[in-house]
Amino acid sequence: MNVPRHPFAAPSKGLLIDANLLSVVLIGLLGRGEIERFKRTRSYTDEDALAIDGLVGQFGWVCTTPHVIAEVSNLLDWLDPSKRVVALRHLAAFAQSSREIFSLATEIVSTPVYFKLGITDAALCMAASQHPLVLLTADLPLYQYASGLRLEAVNFNHIRQEWLFG
Repeated sequence: MNVPRHPFAAPSKGLLIDANLLSVVLIGLLGRGEIERFKRTRSYTDEDALAIDGLVGQFGWVCTTPHVIAEVSNLLDWLDPSKRVVALRHLAAFAQSSREIFSLATEIVSTPVYFKLGITDAALCMAASQHPLVLLTADLPLYQYASGLRLEAVNFNHIRQEWLFG
């Protein structure tokens, strides 16, 4: 899929993908139609996974946090056992190929975003505020909070609408 270049994209920046969108990509690797069949990703399509992959290619690297990896691992528990093992292998490969940003839980839970959005989203905001990263999410509260902090955040739903309606 030919994804238009995003204005925030640059080889000098990393892309930080939230847990839901990372799940879409990983479920998409299981085969055509799996995204639509899996309860947790049903609102997405194979084309969405390709679009996310196209966005990833516009950045210098991909980042993650231990919280995102844990949340995705928990989401994958809902797969049937044979698919779960394959998806966990894909998650392991993602974790091994990504830059992982650690923040102490004691620091994360002392931020206002923790009380609004929880530890995973707070860790994403903290990482994006401390590193040259662009946050990719389809979670409106996370997007709005990150944007309010003047972080570079991309709402994947805006990109989907743009492609649908031109």
